[in-house]
Amino acid sequence: MASPLGHSLIGVALYLATVRSSEWSRRWGWLFLLVLFSTMADIDYFPALLGDINLANAFHRGLTHTALFAVGIVVLYLIIGGIKKHEFLWKPGLVLLAASLIHLVLDVVAEDGKAPFGVPVFYPFSNSYYYGPWIIFPKIHKGSYAELFSLANVRVALFEIMFFSVLILIAGVGRLIFDRYARRHA
Repeated sequence: MASPLGHSLIGVALYLATVRSSEWSRRWGWLFLLVLFSTMADIDYFPALLGDINLANAFHRGLTHTALFAVGIVVLYLIIGGIKKHEFLWKPGLVLLAASLIHLVLDVVAEDGKAPFGVPVFYPFSNSYYYGPWIIFPKIHKGSYAELFSLANVRVALFEIMFFSVLILIAGVGRLIFDRYARRHA
């Protein structure tokens, strides 16, 4: 699985890609939502924060790692946000759905350390687990708290920072070019 750091950095890349460059310093709430939705599938790891890493490991990559969960949390956002603003927020909803689904894609191409290998993307409609034919992200060691904070995981985090920094750079530069083009041709 990609780490929460890697998933969060995808949220940053989506932020840079979806917000006008002139507004990057002002849209912190949107950045927070993108990071939240890009990491939300890992909420099943919450028992680890309460002191039970074995329970967290047993249930990780379950129901929260499905397209149905991604759609469900976005629909909940649309209902709550729409009631609050008295409008249907379909554009932000689509971007948040993309952030949630990208989480699943990243986990499909990440080394998995336990069976069943992969992610149950289409559960409950399919019992298949999807595991990429090639692996981009190395395995996170999480058998114990000591392992969780090991040098091996520091290496994984550094790899993810380098990998996602390229995506963040592409998203930011692409947005700057798009905004400049839009201003010239408006």
